[in-house]
Amino acid sequence: TMTTTIILEIEYLTQPGENLILIGESQRLENKDGSPFYLNYLSAGKWTTFLQLLPGFFEYNYAIVHENDPLTIKKEFGSRRLLKIDEDLKELKVIDYWRPNDDDLNTLYTSFFLEGALQPTSDRGSFISVACKNNSVIQFNLRCAQVETGDKIAVYGNCEALGNWDIAKALILSNENHPTWQGEIPISANQTTIEYKYALMDSENNYIVAEKGDNRQVSLDRDWRAGSKKVLSDENFRFEKKWQGTGVAIP
Repeated sequence: TMTTTIILEIEYLTQPGENLILIGESQRLENKDGSPFYLNYLSAGKWTTFLQLLPGFFEYNYAIVHENDPLTIKKEFGSRRLLKIDEDLKELKVIDYWRPNDDDLNTLYTSFFLEGALQPTSDRGSFISVACKNNSVIQFNLRCAQVETGDKIAVYGNCEALGNWDIAKALILSNENHPTWQGEIPISANQTTIEYKYALMDSENNYIVAEKGDNRQVSLDRDWRAGSKKVLSDENFRFEKKWQGTGVAIP
């Protein structure tokens, strides 16, 4: 079985002496000599690493270690990230964002909410993947727990697969892997940049509201090749005001 090249990239502004490592299925994702799996610093706060993995699922998190105290691990918030590696995939690049432990929204991602007040009570659609063998694919992953029952998250943007900013043609995402909303599109060889936004839709796929702020962007320069996928692990729908669900008070 062929392995897939996995490229992980995350933006995090470290303090002097700090380094980022990966934590995998064991306590740490380790090299063959038992040393921690360190990420490499690129520039402007971006870190990256490369892996060769067999098809299947890969669970991981990021953590910080200080060069003067390598045994103390400061892990990011939340449960392990889950990455699916398809058999026909040659290269998988993941753009992640650090999950701080002091974020006000972290309460929503505890079992009290995810398995209680914010647990989905109706089917919001199965995740349908795009075959990568003859395509280059973008996967949108938005972590957003605070969606009312029956409502959905969609993504729309400046390419045909995202409706060319026509919200009626937006890509409806699936939260089969609650609280993450996912969807995939094929990208053309002449596409260099995709601008996009997430929007809240009702049960009939009618537009409710788009997230606030500037358009999100992803550069596709030199990324296009058949058998490749780029995963955008976006964090949090940018609501206009502090979210509060029906009967749910956020401290």
